[in-house]
Amino acid sequence: MKNSLKLIALVFIFSFSSCGTEELTETNTETQSSIAKSLTEIEDIRLHNLMEWTGYLASQVGLNSNLGRTQLLNAYNAGSGSVSLSDLLEVSDQSFKKALKIEFYRYILTPSCVSDGRPKDHPTPPELPGHPNYQHGSWIFEYGDPNATEEEINEERFEQYLGLILEENCLEIYFPNGFSMPIRNIKSSAHPLVDQNFNNEAYKHVAECNISETNVTSGTVGNIIIVRPSRSFRDTNCTYTQFDFDFTDFLN
Repeated sequence: MKNSLKLIALVFIFSFSSCGTEELTETNTETQSSIAKSLTEIEDIRLHNLMEWTGYLASQVGLNSNLGRTQLLNAYNAGSGSVSLSDLLEVSDQSFKKALKIEFYRYILTPSCVSDGRPKDHPTPPELPGHPNYQHGSWIFEYGDPNATEEEINEERFEQYLGLILEENCLEIYFPNGFSMPIRNIKSSAHPLVDQNFNNEAYKHVAECNISETNVTSGTVGNIIIVRPSRSFRDTNCTYTQFDFDFTDFLN
């Protein structure tokens, strides 16, 4: 009888232990899944901010720089409705790159338009990975050399930004309505990273300090610059497998 009671007790303890282990495993799995989902959502927001800001700067180039605009127009005419950023920034003609750097510095270092024509705090500049305080929604930069000059630091900032758009991602500029002269204004935006045909986060560029918030839809007219991902299955950074739709469908 005692042996039977011991056997029943052991079975009960084993069953209880098994249930507890299964529940713990399920909880850990759910937690890991939740963390992975949250990280993916944060990365998607960062990608969208990066594209939106790049479209903003590219539109400022198209509006304010004769040489940069000419290179952009020539690249568009040589393509089929879209231009890879690498075909603008990693070529012998440096006109677009130089103009982009000017707009980059103008936005980050001399925000003269903040209270006179530029939407407050938008678009959001990208963060630079590798900093211990790397977080969403703020420009964070760390330069290793404490004796670096301001010019060296600013140059490194721009180079790290180029790394985000040329090495960490594969991005292209899409012109849903073509790209034609004369340019009276340009609307800029980014692919929304969801399967829809509009984006309520867009900007209308009229002059250096005349920029307003707007939206873009399939019915929006005029010159539009959209920055979107470009899939490349030869580059592990550019497969974008987390998205199950075709980027080229947006405003097409």
